[in-house]
Amino acid sequence: MIKKLNANPNVQAETPSAGDQCQFLVKRQVAQRIQKSERTVELWTRRGILPCLKIGRSVLYCWEDVELQLREKFTVNRLSSATTKGGPATTKKG
Repeated sequence: MIKKLNANPNVQAETPSAGDQCQFLVKRQVAQRIQKSERTVELWTRRGILPCLKIGRSVLYCWEDVELQLREKFTVNRLSSATTKGGPATTKKG
């Protein structure tokens, strides 16, 4: 699947490819969306956690692919109300 890219990697672009659209982002934009540092995005990219498209020295991320990969790799843990109110739940004995 070949996707056309905007010549300027700092500009996000939506381009159709085989009937779908992919919004391309740069590292800074991905970091903002997932609320992590740019360094974390870079490390996750090198470890293969975040899929990317490299063209020369430019690295672009298809947001839909990143979102899908994050959903597959990570889970959301919800804290119980007892642990969010000052520590682990305790029970009275006696």
